[in-house]
Amino acid sequence: MAEYSDQHWVAKWILEYLEIVFGTSVANRCIDY
Repeated sequence: MAEYSDQHWVAKWILEYLEIVFGTSVANRCIDY
């Protein structure tokens, strides 16, 4: 169960990180246009 919890935590962190990255990239694109 610990291994599953770790994978879930990592996946959650990656999703949050990608959301921040894509969110900033979209904001930059809006500023460019």
